[in-house]
Amino acid sequence: MGTFSNAVGKLQGDPAAVFSLSRSWKEYAERVAEIRVSCLNAGSLAPQWAGESRDSFERGVQTESDDLSTLSNGANEAADALSVYGWALDGYKKSVADLKASNDALDAEYEGLDPVTKLVSYPFFQMEADRNKASFDSYVEQAKGAATECAARLREALHIEAGVPDGNGIGRRSGLSPEQIEAINAQIASGNMSYEDIQQHGIGDCYYLAAIMALTKSPEGRQTIQDSIKVHYGPDGKPDGFMVTVYDDPLHPDAKASRTVFVDDVYANGVTGPDGKPNYASILESAYGQQHPGGALDSGKDNGISGGWPNEATQDLTNNPASDVSGQGGYSSNERREIINAANSSNPVTAETASAPRENFPDDGKAEVGVTLPNGEKTNVVLYGAHAYMVVDADQNGVTLANPHGHNNDQTGREVDGTFTMSWEDYEKYYGSTTIGSVK
Repeated sequence: MGTFSNAVGKLQGDPAAVFSLSRSWKEYAERVAEIRVSCLNAGSLAPQWAGESRDSFERGVQTESDDLSTLSNGANEAADALSVYGWALDGYKKSVADLKASNDALDAEYEGLDPVTKLVSYPFFQMEADRNKASFDSYVEQAKGAATECAARLREALHIEAGVPDGNGIGRRSGLSPEQIEAINAQIASGNMSYEDIQQHGIGDCYYLAAIMALTKSPEGRQTIQDSIKVHYGPDGKPDGFMVTVYDDPLHPDAKASRTVFVDDVYANGVTGPDGKPNYASILESAYGQQHPGGALDSGKDNGISGGWPNEATQDLTNNPASDVSGQGGYSSNERREIINAANSSNPVTAETASAPRENFPDDGKAEVGVTLPNGEKTNVVLYGAHAYMVVDADQNGVTLANPHGHNNDQTGREVDGTFTMSWEDYEKYYGSTTIGSVK
């Protein structure tokens, strides 16, 4: 090694291998597309077949055809992502080779000098070598970024949402239009986020949505959301989705592992804003579903996101510890004070009913509780025995909560405001624990 040549190292990666893998995925996509055509043409083998059995067969064929189309499209997207990464890596390696050649030339020139000239000229040679080293470090970071983006696109392309036996389409996804991406990005960039933005629909991830709601309450929490979601620009320079950092990787042995996920679609039955349109919470929910093999299905038997605990969700959103204040047997004066202080700070606070005694929800897992609505109206609302809520505020007189559904129902079934205040006595009875998170 010469005096300066070792300042530029080796950039890892094999573009030829990446291109080869891209071609393999492209060929796989073509084979799946051919199978789909054969599947659609299967009925032509029995043209005289008719009746209910034929209708049932055709419905099954259409379902399989849709699944094969999703798989083929995903394989094509994977091939494209690998191709883009391969060309980027190839370019970075060529640039690094040029830097290496430049430093080799510096070595050759320097070694040809006499001792006195070497001594005088060394700082100037070192300055040039340092510039090349800085460029090399930059190429390494850019290559890492390209690899991270490729990995995120591969996860999105090859995440085939798990099916649902009853066919209710809970995992069905809807692509984001350019206009929707622009609108969501503008909302995130402005920081104009509120817990009232969130309306839960068909997915049972109230625990996750309640934690998102709690983050919107403070500037620090909103900044956490902004830091987690970054708009992504396609080759044409236009936004084509979002890169989302999720501080959770269920398949990684390290409990603190995180992933960057590419999102360009959301759950069709997932969270929306009050206007029914997707927003920043939809992006976070979509990314969270990608992280779980079961997608939107049950968290227990399917390893999905339906069903969970606010503590874990809060940590997954903030990358910071969260603690639970247990309400089993009631909240002591010190515990009440802890909850009050947290609710009046920048920290996210949530509460759940799942760990409260089941006998407190005698009406098929529900209970009617007297509350005060934001407009001062006193009424009874229905609480669910396996649900999570955001803690909006708390003082000596009681606790104010918000329902991720975006509304509550009173005893007559009428929809009322999603936010309500209840006494500490009722809070102790119906909320088994309170989760207190932290933000940077």
